[in-house]
Amino acid sequence: MRARKLHLTEEPTINTHTHTHTHTHTHSLMQSIQAIQMNQISSNILIDIVYRSVCVHPQARAFVCSLVTPVCLDRFIQPCRSVCMAVKESCAPVLACHGHAWPEALNCNRFPAQDDTCLTPLPKHISAFSKQFPQPVCQSCPSVEEAPSLRTVLDALCLTDFAVKVKISRRRLLSSEPELTVEGPVEFIQRGPLLPYDTASLIQRWLLINLRCALSLVRPGRAQLYLITGTMRASGSIQLSSLFPWLKKDLHIAVAAHKWKHHKC
Repeated sequence: MRARKLHLTEEPTINTHTHTHTHTHTHSLMQSIQAIQMNQISSNILIDIVYRSVCVHPQARAFVCSLVTPVCLDRFIQPCRSVCMAVKESCAPVLACHGHAWPEALNCNRFPAQDDTCLTPLPKHISAFSKQFPQPVCQSCPSVEEAPSLRTVLDALCLTDFAVKVKISRRRLLSSEPELTVEGPVEFIQRGPLLPYDTASLIQRWLLINLRCALSLVRPGRAQLYLITGTMRASGSIQLSSLFPWLKKDLHIAVAAHKWKHHKC
């Protein structure tokens, strides 16, 4: 029986019944298991990054799932090489930001070229749609300035593409949940290229990708309100430029946010 062609939008199912595999099928399955076991640290971090939605490529989760819990039909089905390359392009920079390379065990050349025996990529129109959303990237730590002058805040607003008011909270104790989270709604001072329904998620992903920078923003068990400014690159990625702690005693930030609508740069 010929394996049907699958798309990675389909959820792989685990068949709990016992199957009789040929030597070839068993060998392929063992190769997949060994691939995950090799370079275990990077592989585990990749899985963690994908399942915390830090790497948001639309096929990333299904790519990892197909390796950890492979689809069992009449033959072992791997991801197509083009799927691996697309996920690597999206996720490798995130891994690099955490100090790890793309796992050598997941070298895309080990996967088959696209045919009827591998999990195929998403249709082009779906992939293109996902690229239209602004994406956070690994970057050097943005400046954090406490008690800024009114002129400093207005200049920062003039030199960037967007500005948002965000509350960031940090868990007191480590758990399986993200240590840093965006708390409550995001308030737009200057919306620019940001999408209203995606901005909280966008900032959340920035915190997870740039964790080393983000951990210095809030003490454990506390929450801090920030005015965050940033720019959008030609590639569609966003970069944070300045963060100003929004404290009640710092009237300049509130005044700048109020004046901004009528301010001429």
